[in-house]
Amino acid sequence: MTWDDENQATDPYLEAALMAGLALAVRTRSSAGQGDIQALQKLELRALSEIDRLAKIQGAAEKIRRQLEGIESETEKARRAYARWWTTPSRRCWR
Repeated sequence: MTWDDENQATDPYLEAALMAGLALAVRTRSSAGQGDIQALQKLELRALSEIDRLAKIQGAAEKIRRQLEGIESETEKARRAYARWWTTPSRRCWR
């Protein structure tokens, strides 16, 4: 995933990357306490987990979008077929 400054849906990726980078930078400082390092490691894991979850959500949304396009296409085909059937001369005798 990449961050797109024109797409707000990608903002969590940027935020997670910044948190992960900050956690890695702080991890190298010797003055950080063990509790601080563990807390940052947990934060890093949670951020990475959220990135994975967002990718899954985006994939599911794309799948739904494709399915919707298929439904719309089939609906349009059915509408056209019905319109042709309704206007055929042999159908007129039923009216």
